[in-house]
Amino acid sequence: MSRLQSHTDELRWTPQDGSDRVVEYALFSRSGFEPSVEEAATQRDDLRLFTVADVVDRLT
Repeated sequence: MSRLQSHTDELRWTPQDGSDRVVEYALFSRSGFEPSVEEAATQRDDLRLFTVADVVDRLT
């Protein structure tokens, strides 16, 4: 997660209306997430976790 966050600092993007950008993270996993990542997702409003089942459910 920390590597992903460091990469967002490299993005040079500003919304068309000139407002501050809002950074949100979506992580996808086939085999589940480490407990530390699941815990982080419960504590953060900007992090969402998706499994294969989540994706399939939304597509069907």
